[in-house]
Amino acid sequence: MHQNSNGLAATLPVLAPGPTDLDQRYTHKWDAIITNYLIHSTCEHAEAISSRDFDLNSARWTTLDSNFKFDSWLAGTLALTGSHEWMAMLKKTAEMNPDYHIQILDISVSLALDRRHAEVFMNVRTDGLPSGVVRQKVTVLKWKLVGERWFCVERKSFMGVEA
Repeated sequence: MHQNSNGLAATLPVLAPGPTDLDQRYTHKWDAIITNYLIHSTCEHAEAISSRDFDLNSARWTTLDSNFKFDSWLAGTLALTGSHEWMAMLKKTAEMNPDYHIQILDISVSLALDRRHAEVFMNVRTDGLPSGVVRQKVTVLKWKLVGERWFCVERKSFMGVEA
């Protein structure tokens, strides 16, 4: 276990499930650690989009899988694959819509029993796409534990009404 400059254990990026015979208290604590980490990482992605941080080398994007799959009503396609394609689409969208930003209104995590897969459910508000238009959508992110690291592997969004 490594320690950061504050002397705190830096274990969040390395979250492998423990033994299967864990007692219930330990299991709940472990679930809370994983859930908080996935919420934090998801919020980092949203903040990166709104602040125009589209650099895959940025710390905010280290949890995005290189084969990330996503739907894109913006690009007029049902599904695309690849983190570079995702960044290119986001960058183009932001350039064409300078007021574009997103806000997570509500977020929850559904952790699989094997603690190797999870889904993050969000109610998201999108402003400025185009300017003056506000939309709400439900977005589902699929996360997967690969080795000892969690990666966001898929995104699906379901549009709501325009306001």
